[in-house]
Amino acid sequence: MAETTVVGETPEEAHAEVLRIQDEYGPPTQEGGWTEEQHAHWDAQWRHWRALVMAKHGYDEAA
Repeated sequence: MAETTVVGETPEEAHAEVLRIQDEYGPPTQEGGWTEEQHAHWDAQWRHWRALVMAKHGYDEAA
């Protein structure tokens, strides 16, 4: 599987990319669904966005 690159230095930029990916791929429940690569791409971007939000609000995910 290809390595996924995440986008955005701020939570807002990262979230905009999550939404862009969703718009590009369409609903994951559509007939045929998303490919494994599409799921991995969206998941990596979502996790990046979540980490930025957690850091912004001072949460430690390891705690």
